[in-house]
Amino acid sequence: MGSKTGLVEIVRRVLACVCLAGAAVTFLTPASALINVAPVDFAERQKRELFADDRRLPLAEYIANETKERLVSVQGSEWQNFFQSVSATTSGQPPNVAWNARASQGWDSGDSFFFRLDGRR
Repeated sequence: MGSKTGLVEIVRRVLACVCLAGAAVTFLTPASALINVAPVDFAERQKRELFADDRRLPLAEYIANETKERLVSVQGSEWQNFFQSVSATTSGQPPNVAWNARASQGWDSGDSFFFRLDGRR
């Protein structure tokens, strides 16, 4: 009876070590690059700023400050369709079910969408 409980204890500890090692590897392995896309109402966001200086800026200057070094210029009808799909999905009317799979979960559920650079899900 003693050797059986000893074996169970060894198996339990080895399993715990394997699970901890797996969690550590998962935590330390970088995910592939993601792009986060979300519509932003800058006028509303500016109203909620904590600093009065930010609230007093002209809207165009506020937007320039907030997006400094984070903008990518795109052109073409496919981008227009893409942003229309983002807007429609945040309004609760996704163009197809695949958009729901890319929607964020949690506090800002459905307000952001995530895309991998390589196009995988």
